[in-house]
Amino acid sequence: MRNRIIEETLSEALSRLRRLLPSTWSTDIAPSSGGRADATFSLKGPGNASALLDVAVKRWTTAPTSKVVGALSGVQRTTPNPVLLVTDYTNRPLRKACEELGISYLDGAGWAFIRMDNPAIFIRTEGADRPAPRVASEVTRLNGIAVGRIIRTLLEIQPPIGVRDLTQRAGVKSAGSVSKLLPTLVSAGAVVRDENAQIIDVRRRALLDRWTQDYTFLNGNGVVFDFLAPRGLGPVLDQLTEISGLCVTGAFAGRGYLNKQTVPVVPATTLSLYANNPRRLGDQLGLIRMDRQSSNVVIAAPRDPDLVTSPVLSDSDLPLAPLPQVLADLLTLPGRESLLADQLMDQLAESDPMWSAP
Repeated sequence: MRNRIIEETLSEALSRLRRLLPSTWSTDIAPSSGGRADATFSLKGPGNASALLDVAVKRWTTAPTSKVVGALSGVQRTTPNPVLLVTDYTNRPLRKACEELGISYLDGAGWAFIRMDNPAIFIRTEGADRPAPRVASEVTRLNGIAVGRIIRTLLEIQPPIGVRDLTQRAGVKSAGSVSKLLPTLVSAGAVVRDENAQIIDVRRRALLDRWTQDYTFLNGNGVVFDFLAPRGLGPVLDQLTEISGLCVTGAFAGRGYLNKQTVPVVPATTLSLYANNPRRLGDQLGLIRMDRQSSNVVIAAPRDPDLVTSPVLSDSDLPLAPLPQVLADLLTLPGRESLLADQLMDQLAESDPMWSAP
């Protein structure tokens, strides 16, 4: 929670501070000066004018002003630099208390008070009489259609990319879905954003790891049917190139994404498929319903129908699920298929540093 608050507010505060200062001044996040501050802002002006502000990030709260001021005083005692309170709203008692203590403040409602002696800076602006309504909180469980589309896109795109562009690329209806998800991914160390809120780095293995904490192939889709292919998997695979509305995931899809000269680290013994109607597909393929322990074909109805509408064709015309989805499924399917996911990620890292181990 704390990491999310800091991530959401610091870049916005920097932008507001830049608008308040003369154009000849610049601001940035500086290395922390230690103490209890959440961050340090550096200010640079004409000539050799420069200063550091230690930032305390607080969420608007109805707690007594004395309690909030006590926390700010604790920050003030641990640093020689002026202290700046960054929050979404400062009410009148808090503004008065901060000014009496010489603590600057900058909030999302438009109130600002910044006073420094060296260099001499004085800024005061008035804002709204109440805090702005809070937007919906971050996504905490990564298991919906929009979440899957956004994460699959992040596992393939090359940053930088903004919220709007990511929304379009992922094919989700609302930019709000992206905005709610990103703080969770930032907190997980999977995504890095700059002061303008653009995504500038994606740590793809960390992103995949965070996704599969909530998503699994067996529990993250619709109904799942287990079958036995009585004549083996070869005849079944031959039929898949002639049937629409399905795609292959798991070990057989992973092998399809491996370089031709690479030997898979695990054998493919179970065929995992997506299909809108698993029962009907089982009948088409001549499969027999079986318990999970004895089955060698598992067919899931995808939560996201896009997975089966435009599959990726392998060299043998086998319809494959998108690579990010295959990786997530390999990591969450029973058995040793996660080893194939590691092999694929190592292969991807050879050409994309964002797939390098964290």
